Amino acid sequence: MEFFWPLKEIHITQAFGNKSSAYAMGYHMGIDLRASRRTPVYAAQSGLVAVAKTLAPFDGYGCHIALDHGNSIFSVYGHLDEVLVTINEIVVAGQLIGLSGGNPKDYQKPKSGYTKAGFSTAYHLHYELDKGAIGASHCINPTPITIFNPIYKMADQNFIPDWAKASVDKAHKKGLELPSPNTPPQKYEMAVYFDKLGLLDKLPDQK
Repeated sequence: MEFFWPLKEIHITQAFGNKSSAYAMGYHMGIDLRASRRTPVYAAQSGLVAVAKTLAPFDGYGCHIALDHGNSIFSVYGHLDEVLVTINEIVVAGQLIGLSGGNPKDYQKPKSGYTKAGFSTAYHLHYELDKGAIGASHCINPTPITIFNPIYKMADQNFIPDWAKASVDKAHKKGLELPSPNTPPQKYEMAVYFDKLGLLDKLPDQK
């Protein structure tokens, strides 16, 4: 099963597995993505809402969502400012499910436990994949199986822009493996890639 990035713009600020005493388990159970307060968060894959935590007592995830994707695979979205789905709701990939948070200064701390920010000190989204059950001992690295953002998904999965067709043909003749065309439009990065290979015939903005 492949997953999609849960934000429109992806900037990883903490990778999976980073070891630090700052984490409750001594290592990072997911990946942290840069997000200001109330940035839209989207479902990484279709599934059933298994957790929609909006009230104290909060744990390290704070206000968070967990989706059940079947086959004992779960995605978790932590440190949210607002949850926009309910328990047992069925969601589809790319559906808006919440708004990011993560700064405890924004929330009144309950008498015991964490705020809505959970175990977080600044704005960001914690994105996690778990296999078997939800929790630290079941987390897996989401990066290798997280492929693109469905918000930018192209209607034609094999679409190749006109400016790149000649370069793609040359690359195929050389037996080179190219980035999948159904990624977010990153035309300038692709142009740089072709240029380094000596295959760039046209710039992205040239007709």
